[in-house]
Amino acid sequence: TIETVLGWSTEPVSIPANLETALDQGVGHAGPGFNTYRYRQLRFLIEFILIWKKLDDADRGRIVTDPWAMRSFIGERVPGRSDGIQRNAVLHLLYPGTFETVMTLNHKRKIVKTFANRVSNPSDDLDRMLLKIREALSYEYGKNVNLYEEQVREHWDVSKRKGEASDTSTSTTEARLPTAAPEKGGRARPTLGGLASELLVDPDHLERMVRLLLHRRQVIFYGPPGTGKTYVARKLATHLADGDDRVDLVQFHPSYAYEDLVEGYRPVRTEGGVGGFELREGPLKRIAREAGNATDRTFVLIIDEINRGNLSKVLGELYFLLEYRDEQIRLQYSNDPFSLAENLLIIGTMNTADRSIALVDSALRRRFYFYPFFPDEPPIEGLLARWLEVKKPEVSWVADVLNLANEKLERRHTAIGPSHFMHEDLDEEWIGLIWEHSVLPYIAEQFFGEENRLGEFYLDKLRREATSTGERGEQDEVDPEEQDPGDA
Repeated sequence: TIETVLGWSTEPVSIPANLETALDQGVGHAGPGFNTYRYRQLRFLIEFILIWKKLDDADRGRIVTDPWAMRSFIGERVPGRSDGIQRNAVLHLLYPGTFETVMTLNHKRKIVKTFANRVSNPSDDLDRMLLKIREALSYEYGKNVNLYEEQVREHWDVSKRKGEASDTSTSTTEARLPTAAPEKGGRARPTLGGLASELLVDPDHLERMVRLLLHRRQVIFYGPPGTGKTYVARKLATHLADGDDRVDLVQFHPSYAYEDLVEGYRPVRTEGGVGGFELREGPLKRIAREAGNATDRTFVLIIDEINRGNLSKVLGELYFLLEYRDEQIRLQYSNDPFSLAENLLIIGTMNTADRSIALVDSALRRRFYFYPFFPDEPPIEGLLARWLEVKKPEVSWVADVLNLANEKLERRHTAIGPSHFMHEDLDEEWIGLIWEHSVLPYIAEQFFGEENRLGEFYLDKLRREATSTGERGEQDEVDPEEQDPGDA
């Protein structure tokens, strides 16, 4: 405690009564990352004080009288960028009228995004925008507003909304899905907000995915391996179809053909024991038939690793049907009229380490929307840190190591995905095994002919570097959006 530390002084030091009251109540909202990385917060304070003491009186006077000069000093003169929460806390403590109690980058962005329309002459400076927003809201509410007040927070934090909360409400986009009476004994369909909480992603991203799906009826999730493309596709498909019985999954590969996906002849043994062939429908024709017979339900076909197949050969005349859902075309084997029902959605996944998205032909590109899954941008950015904070906070350091490794790789389409480490039984031993037998071989493949570079990616070396230099920036702090920030 503070009293314990002050007790180490050679001279008696007491806490002023008004400060003691403030400390009991808390002065800001720091989130779980503040407690998880306490050593970073303490390191920043020590470095800040040491650098501040070296300034002459003139520089101190100039800086301390200008809140924005102090922000520049803290941002530019104090080394390290992995302690953004403490930096924001110090600025608020020094200038509570200028800097808000919002100390996490994620919450700052959410608030600015929600209330930006209240501000004239908006800018990219989050702190200045927050100040303008608080002033606008204070005028609107007729009192000095705290951005974490319940009546304000429920606007920018979907998890805090009353009544029509994210876990119990249906979005406008979801309302466009085919609807049918609940099946006997069935459960209520979970909402996108609930699914977002389960996946630890922002509900806005799931909302966008569904909007794209409902507009063009097919979308591709693309990104490097291990970024959760197939996992999210399956979860989203089950959500949209309200169960697994209307979801089918196929995986393309170099030998996959039209006959596997749509229809084709297969060898059979006849009654007389003589070999022959019969026409059999593939998974696409089967699920399309089922969707056409139940237009009040949503069906989803997932095509995993879609870019590993010869798409022109596999899809054939389906290129036409993907664009013209209300048309029919005759299939090349059965000559049956065939169409793709509007209630059949298609989600593809594309591994950019196998083949760059730039190589996808324009015909396919025009028929699918493409949604990125990369470790350095939402919805995947910060996912591992969020997952570790909830599931395995004792090994949260591995998120820093992974971020540092990806920075060193500088190869976005072959970055290391977070799913390598998203295991319920994860511990220090498993991290070492996973790194040695999964991550390192993957990196070695990228540096074929440059084996000398592999030493940069040894786990112990990266861990020491991530801890000592704070390579992760403020944007990589543990994302607190799925939890209530505590008082600092």
